[in-house]
Amino acid sequence: GGGGGGGGGAGVPPPPSTSTTSASAEQVLTVQCGACHQACRVKIAGFGDCRFTCPCGRINQFSVSDKPKSVMENIPVEYPDYWQTKDAGDRKFLQETSAVKAAVQEILDKTWKDQRTRDASIHGRTGKMEKFEVVAVQRNENPKLWVPYYRLRHQLTKRVEGCEVHTCKTNLGDDGADNAILARANLCAEANEFYLFHGTKPSAVKAICDDDFELRMAGGNAGTLYGPGLYFAESSSKSDEYADDDKEGIFAGLYAMILCRVTCGNMHYTDEVRPNVQSLVDSCIRDKTHQSILGDREKCRGTYREFIVFDKDQAYPEYVIIYRQGAPGGLEGGSPPVSAFEPFLSQEACGSRTEVCVDDGAELSYGEVRASVHSSLAASAAISA
Repeated sequence: GGGGGGGGGAGVPPPPSTSTTSASAEQVLTVQCGACHQACRVKIAGFGDCRFTCPCGRINQFSVSDKPKSVMENIPVEYPDYWQTKDAGDRKFLQETSAVKAAVQEILDKTWKDQRTRDASIHGRTGKMEKFEVVAVQRNENPKLWVPYYRLRHQLTKRVEGCEVHTCKTNLGDDGADNAILARANLCAEANEFYLFHGTKPSAVKAICDDDFELRMAGGNAGTLYGPGLYFAESSSKSDEYADDDKEGIFAGLYAMILCRVTCGNMHYTDEVRPNVQSLVDSCIRDKTHQSILGDREKCRGTYREFIVFDKDQAYPEYVIIYRQGAPGGLEGGSPPVSAFEPFLSQEACGSRTEVCVDDGAELSYGEVRASVHSSLAASAAISA
């Protein structure tokens, strides 16, 4: 779909699996058909994805955001000093140095523990726990994802000023090798920004590094203990429970984690064995008193802490870690070359899509989203760490 003009059409909400929140009243937008360019008046009932059928017969989709465009776009963006990318038109995926590879290995080792959870059975992880050997580390420099992450982090830093500051196992650097990453990251501690793990498989990193996490894919890999959000782990051994290996190709037998920057903001802490999920999720989505959930299963079950956010712009997938399970020894023939990742991380266009952003005080002012997620809890599951 596209944006702008007059005509007719009715907004159709997407399937239940998509992430859409409702507003208190129906509104009308004027949207241009992406095929014939006819202007259509579309009724919408909230924020998120919306589809409409143009009189020409083509189905269009667009997204309405509750983030004020005028405010967000006026925030100047800075890129990390150690990145080669310095402007929005640049996109790089780079092999990291041996020092950074050693730092990642140390972070994996420090956060590993010989402890499985019930989720490990998802991939048949019932045998002896094994430590991990890092094979390769690549850095994802993607302005398309960094810009919204940076701007939202900037806003949250101001909004949550004075909130409780938490610690995280991945961020507890000392004088070890992990300082090669932590010292240069300049993480925003006052907004509870951490490096956290997300388990996946080598051939799946393309979609995440190119186009970010998909909340609408929730349910593909885990349960909903803390609601339909994006789940991250501070322990490599927890994230490994959701990682998978490629069965063929150059990455056969190898696993992948993504080390992400995650801005957690004001965290809703819970150490309950059976938490009130609706109350936790409402505090983040409806009431907006918190921006994340910290589920302390380490305290109540002796397993791991889980970090959950409900806005994909709160996470940035910065480092792809390709690793194998088992004792160190190196891959036969050496590590895969950077070129081996190109089929997974090509810079293809992801299709046309119009982002319609509502300005505070503009003609179409929707105010605060005051939506419960009672219905979405029934239809969605969690993307797990």
